[in-house]
Amino acid sequence: MRIMNRIKYFSTEYGGYRALRWAQDHIADRARLREFRQRLEFYRSFIHENDLCFDVGSNIGDISAVLLRLGARVVALDPQPAAMRELRARLAGNAKLTCVQAGVAESPGERELYLHDQVGTTSMVKEWSAGRFINSITVPVMTLDDLIVRFGVPRYCKIDVEGFELNVLRGLSSQLELLSFEFHVDQKSMTAASRCLNLLEQLGDIEMNVITHRRNAFAWSSWVVATPLRNGLPLTSATTRPSPMATFSSGMPSRDRHG
Repeated sequence: MRIMNRIKYFSTEYGGYRALRWAQDHIADRARLREFRQRLEFYRSFIHENDLCFDVGSNIGDISAVLLRLGARVVALDPQPAAMRELRARLAGNAKLTCVQAGVAESPGERELYLHDQVGTTSMVKEWSAGRFINSITVPVMTLDDLIVRFGVPRYCKIDVEGFELNVLRGLSSQLELLSFEFHVDQKSMTAASRCLNLLEQLGDIEMNVITHRRNAFAWSSWVVATPLRNGLPLTSATTRPSPMATFSSGMPSRDRHG
């Protein structure tokens, strides 16, 4: 892991990252390429040319890359220096990408970011159990409302912030057309997911659906209203293992929603 991290650091700092990334995705680990193509087909059903998208917790840009390929305008946010450095090396040069090295929270200012041995498990939640804690740094944070004032109202907002999703949503005061957030299938995370849905319902009526981990497809054939789920999300056979999932919620009536 240390050798790979050193190679990644030097390639993002001094050049060569894109070539190495291509080799990894097309030769060393073709599963990455398959997942990219699956995501591309999934997001194609509701993301269109020039749609504005917020990628909150963009990490190294896996979702941003998909949205950009579909022609969307993407605002990618991540407070981690290493993740943002890699994202820029990977996607720089695309005129539809705006990178913001900052976190998102319930109020603007600064927050402590707890760095882990893997960029994908770094969190603003001190007790976040995924990954191994290394160090902490102070990072700037803004709200979703701040982002809307600065960039406009997004058609889609993806939130993946390792247990900090509720705090992010508390900084939103108006309903968005499409929004997703990640949760894990354990009691604590399920409770937090229900609270996120409750908070979104305070902004207006919503419908929701679920994506199981690495399926890149909706788990339910039709969207459902979130009201009956206030006391917990229903478990299906696809969600019984402890893996991350994403909930999509929409403020639009189903007949008006694209895809």
